[in-house]
Amino acid sequence: MAVNYEWSFLEEESTSLNAVQEEDENNKKRKKKPKSLPINEVFDILPVSGRLEPGQTENVEFTF
Repeated sequence: MAVNYEWSFLEEESTSLNAVQEEDENNKKRKKKPKSLPINEVFDILPVSGRLEPGQTENVEFTF
């Protein structure tokens, strides 16, 4: 049986990178505000969709 597939992220939430402490002019440590990125800019899946015929295989690449 042929199969059509499509990868998608269930959550469309932003991912926060860890806050980094840095020193200001007065040598006081403060936390730098974390950046927020869309999940699709943090993870990638290739190919995102396709069709497999009976007995066919395909490698899928997950990138972080």
